Amino acid sequence: MSSRGIGRRTAALAVVALLGTSAFALAAGGARAQSDVQKSTITVQLTSSQTVLEEVGRGGEITYGWNQLEGEAASESGDVSVTMLGNVQYTDGQGPFFGFLTLEYASLSTLGLRIVTGEAATQPDGSTDFTAKLKVIDGTAAMTGATGGGSVTGSREAALGSPIEITIKLRLRLS
Repeated sequence: MSSRGIGRRTAALAVVALLGTSAFALAAGGARAQSDVQKSTITVQLTSSQTVLEEVGRGGEITYGWNQLEGEAASESGDVSVTMLGNVQYTDGQGPFFGFLTLEYASLSTLGLRIVTGEAATQPDGSTDFTAKLKVIDGTAAMTGATGGGSVTGSREAALGSPIEITIKLRLRLS
């Protein structure tokens, strides 16, 4: 069995234990209800797996298109695979972006998020910083019925299409 399979099985057991603990606390009249907001933070390095970018305008100053980036990171509940589909329309390397984030947890749950109000800004050293808000679409397995949102911040040291590092902050309500 691969280490990824072992990690997913371990995370699945952790989720079962967490759910059991939550059920016990609820029965005892103590802890928060399952509908309370749960916060988490994931930092991940993503590399491009596919890119379709076009340049237009005088001297090619406008770049538009999409970039699919993928990576894996540790989270509070085990390894999580992250896929980002980013759509851009940049002038001189900066501007708006939107797209989607998919988080596949070791527990075999998936969470879909829409990237909204994204903005990339080129820095004096040539790197690019970006920020965006996130809106939950929904999920599968333990994430089915999830609502909420969050934010994503990150940076890229080189040209569009090169690796990025992002930090995803989530606020979720699980039904």
